[in-house]
Amino acid sequence: RFYSPKQNRQRYIEEMIGHLNLPQGATVLDAGCGPGELTTSLLEKGYNVWAIDISQVMVDEAAKRINTNGYPNWKQIRVGDIEELEFSDSFFDVVVAAGVIEYQKDDEKVLAELQRVLKKDRYLIIDVPNKYCPKVILSRPYTWLKSQPIGTAILNCLKARILRRGQITPIPSRRTHWPRKFNRSLTKM
Repeated sequence: RFYSPKQNRQRYIEEMIGHLNLPQGATVLDAGCGPGELTTSLLEKGYNVWAIDISQVMVDEAAKRINTNGYPNWKQIRVGDIEELEFSDSFFDVVVAAGVIEYQKDDEKVLAELQRVLKKDRYLIIDVPNKYCPKVILSRPYTWLKSQPIGTAILNCLKARILRRGQITPIPSRRTHWPRKFNRSLTKM
């Protein structure tokens, strides 16, 4: 299935994990956990969840969300880089990397590291932006405009006058993927 809106990504991942028929307590890594919505949902389903994010702000927000949603003693979250995971080999039953690989420089290094921490014949769930997705195509002019000093100034002015809000946030460099090429790199794993 194809879910493009961000709010459906979590539902789709949860559905995929549900179809795996994992036992209670199966180990799951939420790599790039962001504010912790998926992590919280997986904990509610009885999995042994670990979560990492490169951003301390996101880790703090996720920890707060998880602790206030019934898991005050859960501490399996940390700042981490998916290119250098601090877990032993073959540790997880499932690794989820949703909305994170496109910000890395090299797919091969990331995929090798995710495979290293995954138990043999277990599950890797990856979500990457499709180069041909209409949303990606339509966002290119805005991204380009935001990358230009004059464009940033114009957008900041519009945001201040129309939305009455502060400055626009910079867009981190994000790659898109050609589906066939990405599938080939997955089959090399």
